[in-house]
Amino acid sequence: MNQGPTNQRATREIQLSIDSNLQDVALVGVSVRALCLHFSLAQDVAYQVELCVVEMINNVIEHGYRFETGNPIRIEMKFEEGRVGVTLVDHAEPIESCDHQAPQFDPEDLESLPENGYGRFLVDQIMDRVDYHRENDRNYLYMEKSFVPERRAG
Repeated sequence: MNQGPTNQRATREIQLSIDSNLQDVALVGVSVRALCLHFSLAQDVAYQVELCVVEMINNVIEHGYRFETGNPIRIEMKFEEGRVGVTLVDHAEPIESCDHQAPQFDPEDLESLPENGYGRFLVDQIMDRVDYHRENDRNYLYMEKSFVPERRAG
């Protein structure tokens, strides 16, 4: 007998922690997607959440820790009715303040297409809410996505 969650309205929380190693980021992506699917997010929404989490962790490792391994990154996920919230917590350098506009380039000149600068812009476009603050030498990046729970057969 398959017994799912007894109270769908209950808030469920989980924390993951990785080292600031790019090789560990894929593990977070797989875990985030699996958790999203477990909590009835549609496949495309689960992928969007995974993409945003992976992109922002990559940014922490590349820009905050400058590829230095041995630094913790904590991922806190909170599932509520129709909403998933993800908080990334790290001790890296503070995120520089910027307006997160789309990178500028000439669409007629593909050579001018920038390789970087899309990550936070994409996250701002995909997620319903993105907040950042720094407190006690820690960065807190909060991302939230609303969803309609997908009905499962069975």
